Amino acid sequence: MASQTPPPKGKHWQYPPSRLDQLDAAGGICRSSNGNPRRKVYFNRSAGIPEQDIWMDFKDAHNQNIHITGYPTEKNFGLLSPLIEATGNNGELVLDCHCGSGTSLEAAGALGRRFISIDDSEAAIATTVNRLRDGRSAMGDFVGVRGTPETEPQGEMLFTLDGAPSKG
Repeated sequence: MASQTPPPKGKHWQYPPSRLDQLDAAGGICRSSNGNPRRKVYFNRSAGIPEQDIWMDFKDAHNQNIHITGYPTEKNFGLLSPLIEATGNNGELVLDCHCGSGTSLEAAGALGRRFISIDDSEAAIATTVNRLRDGRSAMGDFVGVRGTPETEPQGEMLFTLDGAPSKG
């Protein structure tokens, strides 16, 4: 470390040279493109508070009586919006492989993202089409409704934005 150039004028070392030598020997120093040393900082060794996996800021759509479509697995729009916003930019593509009630697609569209969705449930696809067309208005109770084998779709079912089904 001692053979490296000193920091640029106006800058200073955060550690004495002996500590820098220790960090360098332990692999804790990297070099910038012009050779200036930089301390490696690892997230899991940071003194900050790690993000938790339980977020109390968002209400559960079904247990907190918030405005929902009625679809049984609907997620909170307020939760999905910042997640989608943090993981992409305007115009990028969002894929939801189990679209359910379409919450992620509504959030993606509101954030200027393009989207593709897939679901093997005709009810989910119809709910998503209705949601994209009509917003988050209540759509009924999906929990007790089951189709019979004669009424279940056979093969792929494609829906256009006007809600009209077309066999794929």
